[in-house]
Amino acid sequence: MNNADLTALIIKLIFVVLSTWITVYLAPYLKTLSEKNNDEKLKKFIKELVKAAEQTIKGSGQGAAKLELVTEQANAWLKKNNISISDEDLRALIESLVYDLNQMKEAVVND
Repeated sequence: MNNADLTALIIKLIFVVLSTWITVYLAPYLKTLSEKNNDEKLKKFIKELVKAAEQTIKGSGQGAAKLELVTEQANAWLKKNNISISDEDLRALIESLVYDLNQMKEAVVND
């Protein structure tokens, strides 16, 4: 085996090791970062939708109408951004954000 063959073998070995490392560690890490970023974007967007629904639809007893408005707009945004989430998870997220906003309102009123 001459030096050129040895160099080529070492380069191939380095590429195999790098390819394996990328496949095993880097790709899943990047996917996790992307999913986390999508989660944060979704939460922020739905929070804004909830605030907008609160401002747009006035009066007591309008929770169902607000939920419908937020759900429709959220589903359109999810489809546009190729993000998949179940209806149950979306509703739970909306309800959670509504609860958080109500708690913030209560804290301001009580201070």
